[in-house]
Amino acid sequence: MGYGIAELVKVIEVLRSKGIDGVIIGSTVLALAVGVKEFEDDIDLFVTSMSPTIEDQRIRSIAQELGWDTGTTHIDTPSIIARINDKEILVELYENIFDFYVPSHIVENSRALSIRGGTIKVIRLEDYILLKARRGIEADMEDLRVIESLIRDKKVRIDEGYLRRSLQQFPEEDIHLITSRLKSIGLKI
Repeated sequence: MGYGIAELVKVIEVLRSKGIDGVIIGSTVLALAVGVKEFEDDIDLFVTSMSPTIEDQRIRSIAQELGWDTGTTHIDTPSIIARINDKEILVELYENIFDFYVPSHIVENSRALSIRGGTIKVIRLEDYILLKARRGIEADMEDLRVIESLIRDKKVRIDEGYLRRSLQQFPEEDIHLITSRLKSIGLKI
């Protein structure tokens, strides 16, 4: 079952009020960029207020207090199944752990969006593109092909100057890999 923008904002604000704050890093970034009003995917939240791994028990207690359920992500960080307006929303909580890494400049350059009287923080679409290209699994490459098509069809816009500047803040070996993957799907840097 999908959820709307009001539920998205509400779940982020409820988590923030309980001390779980962060930046949205997943497919919600693209959905917001294209103006989607109804969301189907989970919310990937890069937590900045605590370590989800270290504070796992605290997160589970907060979820229980709210009448929500918990689980784990594919990298064993906690996830929360929130219930807002009779809708279940999976919120996966991430941090830099193992091979999962979001560079600090991406978090620092995130945007605060004021929506429906609330505020959510979201990484820039350009940074979402770079993270997808860096990981580079087939699903990511397919997502990048969709984004390239949206850019070509002028359904979304990116700041190419920012994209290049952000790319330069990655380690040298990642820069070449990211550039190669983006060129392979038609995005020129």
